[in-house]
Amino acid sequence: MMPDSPSDAPAPPPAATTRIRVLVVEDEPPVVRLVEVLLTAAGYAVDVANTGQEAILMTHNHVPAVVVMDVMTPELDGLEATRYLKARYGAAVQVLVLTALDGPDAVRRAEAAGAEYFATKPLNGRALVTVVGRLAALSQAISDADAPAELTARVELARMLIEAGHLGLARSHLEAARSLDPDAPEVRGLAARFVE
Repeated sequence: MMPDSPSDAPAPPPAATTRIRVLVVEDEPPVVRLVEVLLTAAGYAVDVANTGQEAILMTHNHVPAVVVMDVMTPELDGLEATRYLKARYGAAVQVLVLTALDGPDAVRRAEAAGAEYFATKPLNGRALVTVVGRLAALSQAISDADAPAELTARVELARMLIEAGHLGLARSHLEAARSLDPDAPEVRGLAARFVE
């Protein structure tokens, strides 16, 4: 389950003239409906793909800022689809792996595929909107070459991943933040959490 502490207020989509596009890759209709309703209500433009292959084809028309990716999808599993999306679009597409799979091996596989965040079902709606907001902010900051905004987004994602116990993914965001500004107080404070 994704963390949902009082400090995790849902992040609104970054300000833009068009709505931020999120692609939901999921083959379970009740999950699709719930995620679509939550993200649409939060102001995102939501597209849905039922398979990894369909997700890849959909990105040829509209590149999403964020992909909410189930792992066990028909035709092409979510991790293979993630590898493809990351190879093709790089940091322009941020991937949240949302899966029923749990445990360190599942997290390592998602990280190896290029995912920026990992969460397990059953999903917590408020936390989902928060994570998507942080990933959308990161995507926007990278697109705009806005280093301070990227640093902030990466630090927030690293904090959330530390709370969830996903230290490998947290470390990836921390290292990226450190490359932007190694002396930033929030980066140094977060780095200290790894040596406690």
